[in-house]
Amino acid sequence: MLFRSDNRKANAVIELARLAPSGGKLMRGTDRHKAVEFTIRTCFAFSSILMPPLKPQDRSRITVLELDKLSAGMPEPALDAKRLRGLGALLRRRVVDGWPRFVRTFAYYRSALQQQGHSARGADQFGTLLTCADILLFDGDVDPAMAQQWVQRAAAGDLRETSE
Repeated sequence: MLFRSDNRKANAVIELARLAPSGGKLMRGTDRHKAVEFTIRTCFAFSSILMPPLKPQDRSRITVLELDKLSAGMPEPALDAKRLRGLGALLRRRVVDGWPRFVRTFAYYRSALQQQGHSARGADQFGTLLTCADILLFDGDVDPAMAQQWVQRAAAGDLRETSE
């Protein structure tokens, strides 16, 4: 997506992303000039080198994953399309296989994050991310020691999404 310096397109997409999780309503015109109402339900993933400015309500809903610079002397990442497709298929298989434990794993992380000071929205947002990471990396139930390390690293006061 190309963004102009005034961020109009970016702001429109961000507004759409704000509406989608709660089943927001959109109106579209038909070729016969009649309005049709749609319910939008989806999640978004954005990728950008330059992040447009976000309103506080958006900042608390969008998790920004920042990549560190490669250390000096490290090889460039292998971005072979065939290898990445295979990796994507493996990750998708892990999610499908781990899906039966999503609800109980999410409940664990959500509760732990709220105990660390997260609001309900923050606990939902970061609890979902931690649950997905847990499902991708581990088999079986949550390891409380590992989970506690992750939850402490996601303390509400330490994250840009919750501290600004």
